[in-house]
Amino acid sequence: QSTPNDWTKFVKNSIILAKTAGNRSEVLRLNTKESIDRSVKDLRKQAASVDFALTDNINRLIEACRNSENLLKDVVSTYFVDFLLY
Repeated sequence: QSTPNDWTKFVKNSIILAKTAGNRSEVLRLNTKESIDRSVKDLRKQAASVDFALTDNINRLIEACRNSENLLKDVVSTYFVDFLLY
């Protein structure tokens, strides 16, 4: 059987363990929040870099298409001029 003294020790020990668990939980929450905040910041930075690179590639592709189109126009017009002369 437990005595009132044993019960008091048990309750005090339980309170200490609960406070320790609460403190550890708070530390874990803060560490998790910091980690998530860093990850979000890093992902946003990566997204901005990818967006910039994609925009640059699209602009280069558009320019290459325009150049190809102009070259094709030149070839076609030269071909038809040559064709009409013969």
